[in-house]
Amino acid sequence: MLNLDFSSSVFCDGLLTTQDGELLFLSVWGRDTDITELLARLTLPDHPDGIRSFTAKGDGHAMKVVVPNPKLLDKQQGRAAGSVFGELIQLFVFARSLQQPDRVSREAWALFRVRDDQPDIPDVWPLVMETCHVPLLPQWREPVLAAFRYRGWISQVAGYRMGALGVHLGDDNVELCIEDLVRTRQIGLSNVI
Repeated sequence: MLNLDFSSSVFCDGLLTTQDGELLFLSVWGRDTDITELLARLTLPDHPDGIRSFTAKGDGHAMKVVVPNPKLLDKQQGRAAGSVFGELIQLFVFARSLQQPDRVSREAWALFRVRDDQPDIPDVWPLVMETCHVPLLPQWREPVLAAFRYRGWISQVAGYRMGALGVHLGDDNVELCIEDLVRTRQIGLSNVI
């Protein structure tokens, strides 16, 4: 587990940031009062005790994390009763864009866990089809994914025991990319019944 520089009694078992270091997902464990204090500090951007950034260290990792606007974050928590440490709370703090695609900015994320250094990477194609404003046919999968990856519209970020695939289709050239794939006959309607 990772230790957080702002608390000696809250421990992190999953952390993920964007390539710019902005918080995407945080999973922490602690006692009720410690978790309540953490939530309060995360939602006080202008207070001297508010948390705008922190460092997580341990287990061979060191990550600097920037906390975005609290209005862009959501949370869920649960209790683990009967622990040898007493009653513990697990808290998830995450960017709202992880719950569902942002159709305005045309961005979406698919989280995955990394166990024993083996990522369980999900299929990004359904997320691309849902996020893209240009209608896509299922048989176009491979050429479209290759073109989007080449242009950097599909990215992968790695964190502590977590990873995510990001789909960023807010570029004005998405239509031109699809048009180019049609023009060069990499995709078409030939297999449609």
